[in-house]
Amino acid sequence: MSEIASAADQRATDQLRSVVRLLSVLVLIGGLATLAGSVYIAVRAYTPVWFGDEWSVPLDYQALGGHYPLWKLWAQHNEHRIPIMKALQLMDLSWFKGDRRPLLLLNWLIQTSLWGLSLISYMLCAGSALPNWQPLPA
Repeated sequence: MSEIASAADQRATDQLRSVVRLLSVLVLIGGLATLAGSVYIAVRAYTPVWFGDEWSVPLDYQALGGHYPLWKLWAQHNEHRIPIMKALQLMDLSWFKGDRRPLLLLNWLIQTSLWGLSLISYMLCAGSALPNWQPLPA
């Protein structure tokens, strides 16, 4: 009798593994499709023209006679202060003539780095939280 139960448990485990593998593949395909779609939209929708409130930095730069004082980086913009973004906009404006492609590449680089860091963190946490955790065998 226990052999029949064991065989049934084994079949249920095999079916569960198959479902988990299928869902894993579907999630991977969905993630890659999202990534490809994001890159496609970013490339197709690229414009060197600033959008909305991004104009405040170059307008201030021009109004201040071609220099941007350090205190202006910390000046309030709408409801927040973003000195790093203002500094990157100034760098793009002075080094790349406001092309914005380097900012787009930097954005992708930061997102890729954050993805890698989250993956490493997950792997470290999964190993420490579940000491007997092992990936499903192939």
